Amino acid sequence: MNARPSEQSTRIKNRRTTFIAGILLVGVGAMLFLDQYIDTGWLPMAAIPVSGFVLLFEGHRTRQFGFLIAGSLLFTSGIGVITAFSSYFELDFLRRLGMALLIFGIGWLGITMLSSYYSPRIHWWALVPAAVFLSVGGCFLFSAASLLDFSLFTLT
Repeated sequence: MNARPSEQSTRIKNRRTTFIAGILLVGVGAMLFLDQYIDTGWLPMAAIPVSGFVLLFEGHRTRQFGFLIAGSLLFTSGIGVITAFSSYFELDFLRRLGMALLIFGIGWLGITMLSSYYSPRIHWWALVPAAVFLSVGGCFLFSAASLLDFSLFTLT
């Protein structure tokens, strides 16, 4: 007959999740299609942080922490890629890689910070990958002998 309330809420959440996934796929496809005619060069790279922003917005709206985790990682990885490939910074490849890793590490830190507001408990586990990405990114960005520093960092 009628479904139980927990089954109904699960169905509604599943519909909402597939709806957001559909919006993301259509939006990314539209951006890639538009770039074929406009030929900007930066529009395909902007698809990743825009998708992350949509997931962050949806996580804020529905207070579902899974969307916030995915949104934080997608948004900061997209910003890191855009920053690394932009011609604004006159840096060599390893320093650009370090900058991208630092920005991605900030996304992992964002998970812990967002969990203090959107979750009943703080997710401390996200500090482990944040520390790894921030320290490796710092080795690449701020050190002259970055490959040697990275090797010594991984050994210790």
